[in-house]
Amino acid sequence: MGTSGGKHKQAGIVVGLIGQPCSGKTTLRRALEDLGAEVVDADQIVRSLYADPAVRSEVAQLLGTEVIRPDGTIDRQAVADRVFTNRRLLERLTREIIWPRTGVRLRECIDEFRRRAGPGDVLILDAPTLVESGRQNWVDRIIWVEAPWERRVAWAAARGWSAEELRRREQAMLPEAHKKALADYVIVNDGSLTALRREATRLWNLLTDPP
Repeated sequence: MGTSGGKHKQAGIVVGLIGQPCSGKTTLRRALEDLGAEVVDADQIVRSLYADPAVRSEVAQLLGTEVIRPDGTIDRQAVADRVFTNRRLLERLTREIIWPRTGVRLRECIDEFRRRAGPGDVLILDAPTLVESGRQNWVDRIIWVEAPWERRVAWAAARGWSAEELRRREQAMLPEAHKKALADYVIVNDGSLTALRREATRLWNLLTDPP
């Protein structure tokens, strides 16, 4: 387990959280939240978008009615099965339907935080496609989380994903080296949960301690 990165201090800081799929980002985010960080979860924003009838209609037009369950809700696994094997559909889904709408909501959350933030306040933007959507400049710092492949495969299985699906999701994103190079802090999640929490505390201190 290791951390690298620098120190930053200002009246409120917005931190983007990205990393490899199934590397422990959510666990790290929760540890930072326990320490006092506010969190905006981009995936929850997407879930709320999928509940919008207008979005459901656009998704069905793009991907077909088979991604709509009998109760009218979107089957996210069916969506994933379509787009992670067809880059053109993934591009259209994200760039035409999802990212424009999530961008509005994320911008609102960031602006609201900056209006009221004081010294030591931290907002974690849990947004796995922060860089893919071109929004890395919306944040003050970026955290990258990675973990050994075997560990990530086991965590993916707990989600019901095969190793092949994990690999497909990785390949649909920008190269890891590119995104990792943008990070101010790198968390290598190769130890215990206790060790990861220690890393979260160390990271919290880097984000909030005065210079």
